[in-house]
Amino acid sequence: GPGGGGGGGGGGGMSMVHLRPDVPRSTRITPDGVHLGGDMSAANDMAARGDASGFDFKFFVQSTRWLPTVLEAEIASGLWLAADVDKRVIFKGRDRQGGKRAVPLWTEVMGLCDDDYYKAILEELYREEGGREK
Repeated sequence: GPGGGGGGGGGGGMSMVHLRPDVPRSTRITPDGVHLGGDMSAANDMAARGDASGFDFKFFVQSTRWLPTVLEAEIASGLWLAADVDKRVIFKGRDRQGGKRAVPLWTEVMGLCDDDYYKAILEELYREEGGREK
């Protein structure tokens, strides 16, 4: 997830990404209005008052940060797969629908990619998990 500790290592604590430019001390990180960090207490107050929806926020426990240019080099070498994803996919509600499990974010992102390599990865992962429903 976003935010967190030192170059290539894990970081403790919690990070928040959200759609609320009015959260104090947050930083806009995408052109379409996704923000990182800010005052979690203020965000909680906004949701409690009904001024914001819980779906406006995503929280991540622990994270990894890279030194400048390291992540770009790892992506270029094929170590990571990068995807440009609409914020509506990221902030979509993923609650259980009755007895059916919600599709995990990463599964949906890879399924949206129009690339045989991504689809082969998904197929292999789900086959290893006993054909779990997507």
